[in-house]
Amino acid sequence: MDRNNPTKKEDDASILADIGENYYYLKTIITNRIEIAKLELLQNISGVVSFLIFSIMLFFVLLLIIILLIVAGVVYLSQIVGSYVTAILIINGVLILLAILAYVLFKPTITKLLENKMLKLFNEKQLSND
Repeated sequence: MDRNNPTKKEDDASILADIGENYYYLKTIITNRIEIAKLELLQNISGVVSFLIFSIMLFFVLLLIIILLIVAGVVYLSQIVGSYVTAILIINGVLILLAILAYVLFKPTITKLLENKMLKLFNEKQLSND
């Protein structure tokens, strides 16, 4: 029966050709999506690294400014009180009080800010994946 019906063989060959084409299309689409995901990851990593490098540089500049201001404050205070040791102790006391005050006042705010930022980034990732 199959020998007498040449269209069945042609249909089978056509179906196999379509399956082969669909396989290669699907393979190309998956490969492209993987490459896009790699590029997006690379872009995100480079953004984070550049932000970290800039933040570290800014931190060191601000640290240098703060150190110079503290030294200037010690020198000025030592002229007023007449002793470098007393001036250093006063400046240390002020710095300890500022550190405690900053910890008590700003820790909850900074924690909430970071949590909200992380949740926002996570939600954006979830929306872009859907």
